[in-house]
Amino acid sequence: MLEVKGDFSKIIQNFDAIVSLNNKTVLRNGKLSMSGGLARWFKDTFQYIDQIWGQEILASNANVIFTEWKDSLYNGYLVAFPTKYDVMLDADIGLVEICLKELVKEVDKRGIKTVLLGRPGAGLGNLRWTDVKPLCQKYLDDRFTIICYEYEND
Repeated sequence: MLEVKGDFSKIIQNFDAIVSLNNKTVLRNGKLSMSGGLARWFKDTFQYIDQIWGQEILASNANVIFTEWKDSLYNGYLVAFPTKYDVMLDADIGLVEICLKELVKEVDKRGIKTVLLGRPGAGLGNLRWTDVKPLCQKYLDDRFTIICYEYEND
């Protein structure tokens, strides 16, 4: 696992897959709730991704969801990675571990070489990075780059 500081949106072209850290709350309109943080950036940047992922969760109760994407901004996989069962709750470290395992399994299966993600469950999820980092180190190899903003503390 590699770690960098910077702006997620400025380096996405360097990665085969980019990961949205989100929750599993599907709204009445069938869209995934993506109201803050990195999830909000995905929703604002990739048209209909909240609807695509919301429908996938309703159909299969999936955790980690891979969506092939190709537009002028990004060509690769968009990945939904829930850290919360509900938008109103804090992140769940058990769900983070489940999703780390699922992420690696699917990356292996698809032959993906580079993946960018934020710190799962940290930030708006209210988990401490010092608690989550050992899990990430346990499952993620050097295909995975975890990014945080310059102002985030370890």
